[in-house]
Amino acid sequence: MASIKGIEEAQRNALVFYGAVWAWFSTQHWDLKFFPALFLPVIITIAYWFKQIHLSRSIRNIADYIRNIESAASLPPRFGWEHYARGHAYFRKWNWVYWILLIILNLAFGLYAWRSA
Repeated sequence: MASIKGIEEAQRNALVFYGAVWAWFSTQHWDLKFFPALFLPVIITIAYWFKQIHLSRSIRNIADYIRNIESAASLPPRFGWEHYARGHAYFRKWNWVYWILLIILNLAFGLYAWRSA
């Protein structure tokens, strides 16, 4: 089931993975045929980002369903969690910034390692 915890776990796992990968990459002496491996973190970042997008859409679908139930119950305006939360969607904006920043940083590290080898 989709949850914010799932999104946070994907973010944490991605950071741990990238830390390990770049730590290992920094200790290696590279032959030209292995340079595509430097861009593997970018590909995996994009895969994690797609997973986050899927989880966010699932959460949004659940929120829409709850919002419909709250509306059907004739609750007062701005009463009910989903009606309140609709105007406070900061989490979603920062998720995009997080993943785009990871893609840019991993691409930059890959290009730097490629150019300095």
